Amino acid sequence: MTNIETKIRTKLDQLFMTYSPSTELTELKEELVSDLTEATNDNLTDGMSENQAIQSAFDRLGNLDELIQEINNEQNQDTESEDTTNQKKNSVHIGNLDIENGKVRLGNQTLVDGDKVEIGKLLKVDGDNVDIGNGFIKVTDGDVKINGKTPSKMYMESLALVNSQAFPIQDLTHINVIYRDASLTIRQTDGDQLIVNEYMSRNNDRYYLQNSASEHELTIRQGDRPLLWHINVKVEILIPTNYAHSLKADTRDGRIQVQDLHNEQLKLNVVSHSGSANAEQVKISQFNLEAFSGSIHGKDIQTTNLAAFSHSGSVALESVTSLMNLKSSGGSVRLMHGKGSGKFHTSGGSVRLNFDHLTGDVAADTHSGSVQLALPTTVPFNFELDTKSGRAKVNGTAVLEHSGSAYQIGHVGEHPHYQVTGHTHSGGVKLNLEN
Repeated sequence: MTNIETKIRTKLDQLFMTYSPSTELTELKEELVSDLTEATNDNLTDGMSENQAIQSAFDRLGNLDELIQEINNEQNQDTESEDTTNQKKNSVHIGNLDIENGKVRLGNQTLVDGDKVEIGKLLKVDGDNVDIGNGFIKVTDGDVKINGKTPSKMYMESLALVNSQAFPIQDLTHINVIYRDASLTIRQTDGDQLIVNEYMSRNNDRYYLQNSASEHELTIRQGDRPLLWHINVKVEILIPTNYAHSLKADTRDGRIQVQDLHNEQLKLNVVSHSGSANAEQVKISQFNLEAFSGSIHGKDIQTTNLAAFSHSGSVALESVTSLMNLKSSGGSVRLMHGKGSGKFHTSGGSVRLNFDHLTGDVAADTHSGSVQLALPTTVPFNFELDTKSGRAKVNGTAVLEHSGSAYQIGHVGEHPHYQVTGHTHSGGVKLNLEN
């Protein structure tokens, strides 16, 4: 034990004397020893004396009562179901900066309110739309433009690679990857082992992933987190092309990116509890995407079954070949250049579908918004459009069997087998027929 660690432990013993001993407090104390030692060494590097460095590290602790209460709150959250979104609690007041109930105020100016952010011309956020630097960087419904141009690739942020681990897969039938606060990127590897690369803003082996394995299942979890500061964590998951089973990736706070993944036997399930989910250049067997607080975007996807569900955001896909089930609880559902069939639903927004080729039934509905369908006439199908409040319209050559301002029933081509339906409670329904 170094002289610095001895001094830190002695000082912590004095602080913890007023609390009842428990396993949780012992674990907290050990984490604090590690974090305070690391912070002290940083302070020494900055030129402080040993005593000044230790005191400065302890000053960053703040109120120990609040810290222990925060740890207790986190422990209570960890016992809840992993499918439950974390609830944000406690207010923070630093000078003129107030953070409370989803709002951020600086003096009398509201900087953040729900999903809206405005800091002059520097930063504007409204739902899925972002404007940085008065238009220099713009994100509109998932489309990114930098100085008016679309970047060709999105790369891993410039964090240091601090940990890389490989896992054999030959006996595995399921893989779980679970992180609390990290962004995940999933790609393929031509090797025969699963590789997990961890990029972090601070390097400490306590923060590295932990893993456990049964006979046929591997679970990878995020390591410890520092108590004195926030660290940025990005994780790269490389899946072997010969892995023929299922993988689930789950992060509570961070986005998920799936790209350049070709494995026609893989079943992939990704879940982000607070962040977006994106996919590009994906060809796999089954694909499930879920975002509890964020949008879902995808392009160039081929899979037998595709399910995408955003609980609070839009779903926008392009160039997809699949049997699809796309849902949103609070945003629009859009599909461009689709090949396949499926169900498309939103509780509060529009549904816009453009199919290049039909292989089955299509059902589109919304409770509050319009429905627009663009379908080819190369495959015969029946259609039924109706709205409770709005107009139903068909553009193109079709046989109308029953027609009215709020409904259109008919078919396209001879001997139709597929059924196309469009329904809304409040809005218009339109079917555009394209040769």
